[in-house]
Amino acid sequence: MKLLIYTTNFWPEIIGSGKYTGEFAEWFTRRGHTVDIIAPPPHYPQWRVADSYRNRWWFTERFRGSRVYRAPLYVPKTPNGSGRILLELSFALTSLPYWLLTLFRRYDAVFAVCPPLQVGIYPY
Repeated sequence: MKLLIYTTNFWPEIIGSGKYTGEFAEWFTRRGHTVDIIAPPPHYPQWRVADSYRNRWWFTERFRGSRVYRAPLYVPKTPNGSGRILLELSFALTSLPYWLLTLFRRYDAVFAVCPPLQVGIYPY
């Protein structure tokens, strides 16, 4: 099975949905499934992009057999309502190039973790 995971939190975030989603991807990969992930750089719970990911924009990395497509996002200094909306919107816009690539790769399932409403435009 080919699985696409779309999330605003992913490994190496060690708490919350980042940890859970990393374990989810690893579980499927270990069972022989192809797993791709679209995620921003780690930024939670400290509300700033992790030092090792700063000044990196769009890039791909590997996570235990899965392919992770990283897209930049705006991280508010103070997490409030408007800052969270900007975070979600910025990731939706910056991850769009990866979504366009998915048009050429058919997935059997898309797993969206805590998805914002704009995920509903996915063409499958």
